[in-house]
Amino acid sequence: MAARRPRRARIQTGQRSIDHLVSTDRPTARPASARPRARSGAEWSAERGGGTVRGAPEERGAERRSGRRQSRRRSMASDAALKALAVAAGACALAYLVKKRREEAHAAAAARREHADAQAGASMPAALDAVGGHGSKKDKGPPILVRDGAILKPFQPAQPGKGKSRGELEAEFYKEVSESESPLKAFIPKYLGLEKLHDAMYLKLENMTYGLECPCVLDLKMGQQTYDETASPEKIAKEKKKYPPQEKIGFRIVGMKVYRRSKDEWWKSSRDWAMSITEDSMTNAIEKFFDDGQVVRYGLMGQLVEELDKIESMLRETARWRMYGSSLFVVYDGKAERPELRVRMIDFAHVFPIRDGGVDDGYLHGVQFLRGCLNSSLSLASSHHAAPAQVGGAHGNISSKGGEIIKREDKKEQFDVEVDFYRKAWDPSSPDSLSRVMPRLIRVDESTSPRELVISDATESVRRKSRDPMANEAVSIMDVKLGLRSFRSDCPNEPKSEYYNKYATFETELSPGRAEEIWETLVGDRDGPASLSDGKLGKRDYLAFRDATTTSRELGFRLTALVHGDYRVSQADSRSVETRIQFLEGLEHYLYNEDGFSLDVAEQFVNELSKVQEALSESRLFRRYELVGTSLLFLHANGKAAIRFIDFANSTPSDVADRNGVLQGVQRLTMAIEELIMKYRAPQ
Repeated sequence: MAARRPRRARIQTGQRSIDHLVSTDRPTARPASARPRARSGAEWSAERGGGTVRGAPEERGAERRSGRRQSRRRSMASDAALKALAVAAGACALAYLVKKRREEAHAAAAARREHADAQAGASMPAALDAVGGHGSKKDKGPPILVRDGAILKPFQPAQPGKGKSRGELEAEFYKEVSESESPLKAFIPKYLGLEKLHDAMYLKLENMTYGLECPCVLDLKMGQQTYDETASPEKIAKEKKKYPPQEKIGFRIVGMKVYRRSKDEWWKSSRDWAMSITEDSMTNAIEKFFDDGQVVRYGLMGQLVEELDKIESMLRETARWRMYGSSLFVVYDGKAERPELRVRMIDFAHVFPIRDGGVDDGYLHGVQFLRGCLNSSLSLASSHHAAPAQVGGAHGNISSKGGEIIKREDKKEQFDVEVDFYRKAWDPSSPDSLSRVMPRLIRVDESTSPRELVISDATESVRRKSRDPMANEAVSIMDVKLGLRSFRSDCPNEPKSEYYNKYATFETELSPGRAEEIWETLVGDRDGPASLSDGKLGKRDYLAFRDATTTSRELGFRLTALVHGDYRVSQADSRSVETRIQFLEGLEHYLYNEDGFSLDVAEQFVNELSKVQEALSESRLFRRYELVGTSLLFLHANGKAAIRFIDFANSTPSDVADRNGVLQGVQRLTMAIEELIMKYRAPQ
C-alpha cells in the first residue's frame, strides 16, 4: 500500500481563502517484500540460544496487533487536534481580514476625497499653528486650515436666537468689502470665496504667512471693549472681567510667536503672560515681538508706525462700521536679514454700522496707544537705530518727525492745560522766562482728529548739522521727573474703577481682604496704606505709596528712563531706583564714554541746571502754577549737553509758589552731578 501524501485543507473565508497544510500522515503498511518472514519454532529456539520457546510466534503477533491499534488511536487523536487548530486559525484569519477590509475602505474613502480636492486644484490642507484664539478650541469644531496661499477658516456657529451664524456674517462682510471700492479693502486679507470640506463650510482668505521661512506673528485684539452692541449684561460683565486694562489700553495681546534667529529658537507667549500685561508694561511686551535674541529690530517698529498712521486715517475717513472683537495681525519673516512687515485687520464676526455720525473710537484708541508704545521704544533705541526725542513722555500720544515732536490729544482736559501753558510761555508779546529752557512751540492743530500739539525736537539742540538727510546721530537721553509727588494736591482719594482698570479688577465696594489682594497685585506685597484695613484703596493712596518707594519724596525727583549707548533703564526698570546711591550709579553710567567719565559733559549739565533755576526764579507761570509730572530731559551727544523742561499737562493754578518742591529737585540734581565731578576730578 502506497504512503499517503499530506492533504491540503482549504478554509473558505468570505471572498478570500487561506490554505493550511494539515498533516494527516498515519503509520503505513510495509510492502510484502519488506515484511519479516514467519519463523519456525526451531529458528526461535536457535535465536534464543538453543532453548525451547513455546508459543513465541503467537505472543509476538498479539503484541504487534496491540501496537497497531494504539498507533491508530494516537493517529486519530492527532487528526482531531489538527482539525481543531485549523478551525481556530481560520477564525483568526477571518477577524484579521475583516479589520483589513475596514482599513482598506477608509483608505479608499480618503483617497477619493484627496482625488476630489486634487480635481479642484488643491492639496489637502493642514491645521494652522495659531498663536492666539484663531485655532479651534478643544471640542469646539474643526480647526483653521492652511493650504499654500490660503487660510480656510471654519464658520463659527450661530448664537441662540441670533439668526445667521457668525461665520455667515463674517463671510458676507468680506464679500461686501472685496466687491466694493472701500479703502478698507487694502487693509484686510484677500477674500477667496467659500469652500465646503468634510461637511463643514470654510471662509477662504489670503494666507498672510505664505512664503515666509520663519513667520513671526503678533495677534492684537483691538478696541476698548470686546462685546458687541447686542451683548447681554452677563456677557458684558464676563468680557470686562477677562482683561480689565483693555478699556484703558484699547487692545490686548492675544498671542505672539517670535523666532530668535541669533539663538535659532522659537519663543511663544502664554495666555497667563498676555493677561498679566499692564498699561505700564505694554511697551516692553510689544518690544519682545521685534527682539531677535540679540538686537531689537527698530526698523520694523518704524514700519508698523507707518502702517498704523494709514489705518488711523482710513478709519477716520471711512467711518462706516464699529468693529468689536476684531484683531490686528502683524507678520514678518524672522529668518530674513531685512524682512518686510505685513499688517492686516482680521476677524469681522461682530461688525455694526455706525448710525450716530461718529467713528470707531475704541479701535482708534488702541491704534494710538500702540503707536505710542512703539514710539516710546524707538526713543530708547541704541546708537544703531533712530532715536526720537523723548523717552519718558506720556504713553500712546507722542511721535517725532523732521525735527518736530507731535503730541496727540489723549485726554481733553490735559491736552487743553498743556496747550494753554505753552501758549502763555511762548506769548509773542511777553514770553515767560521758562521758554528759555522749554521746547519751542511750533503750532497747535485744532483741525486734526485727535488734535495735535507740535513742539521742537529737543535732541536737535545737541545734534551735529549734517547734509545727509538719512544721517541719524545717537543722543544719550535721561528723563527725570521733578517734584515731591506725582499727583496734584486736589487728587481725590476715593476708589476709581476707571483709573484702576489698568492694574486689576477694582470694585466700588471692596469685600473683606479684597483690598489687600489688589494691593499685592500692584506692588507684590500685601502691606500698604492704612486705608487698606478699612477696605478702601484710592488713587491718592497708590500714588503716594509709589512716590515713597522711589527717590521723589526724599530728593524731589526720580529717574523715569535713561538710554546711553547699550546702557538702558526703561520706565518699568526705573521703579527699582529707590535710593540716592542707586540714582548716582545710573547717573555715573550716563556720563561715561569711551574715554571714561566725561567731566566736560557733567560740568555742562551743572551749567544747564543753573539756567533752569534762574528761569524758574524769574517765571510768572512758576509762581502761579503748581507743576506736577513735569520732567527735565537731559541730552548729550558728541561732547555737547543740554537740558529741556517738558510735560505740563498736569499743571494747575495755585496760590502757593512751588508747592510740589520742584526747585528742591533741581538743587538736589545739581548736587548729585557735582558729587561725581569731585570724585573724578584730578587733584590740583
